[in-house]
Amino acid sequence: MIKSIFPFLCSAAILCLCLSCRAQKQPETFFNTYLTPVELNGVTLPDADDNSRPTLIFNTAQNRIGGYSGCNNFFGNYQLKGKTIIFSEIGATKRACIGVGDKLERAMLSVLRNANAVKIDGDTLQLLNGKEVIGKFVILKEEKK
Repeated sequence: MIKSIFPFLCSAAILCLCLSCRAQKQPETFFNTYLTPVELNGVTLPDADDNSRPTLIFNTAQNRIGGYSGCNNFFGNYQLKGKTIIFSEIGATKRACIGVGDKLERAMLSVLRNANAVKIDGDTLQLLNGKEVIGKFVILKEEKK
């Protein structure tokens, strides 16, 4: 009886090990490519067309960020050490924003100003303030032109 159970238990253990060790994306996967937020400050964002979709890109060669916040283009610097991230000198163009674009822009810039840690969860880059997830970003399927 034990001889027949042992191979089954070994197979189950190997399967569990394989599932727990599935390939986790590295932070570098999310850099030098356009990301788009799927959640900001706990609010899930609806799908948007490519022209109004907010973006974020990390330029690793210059430690700079840039993107579109829903109304204006923004830019700034970042430093990444381990899981700690610091955004600084964030600025934006000065287009007048009203309605949804204004709310989206405020949320996006708030996340960047308040984030102090980064975490990878599957296909999602998370920005955190302490242990609280304040922004979730995924790679855009088709990069903006």
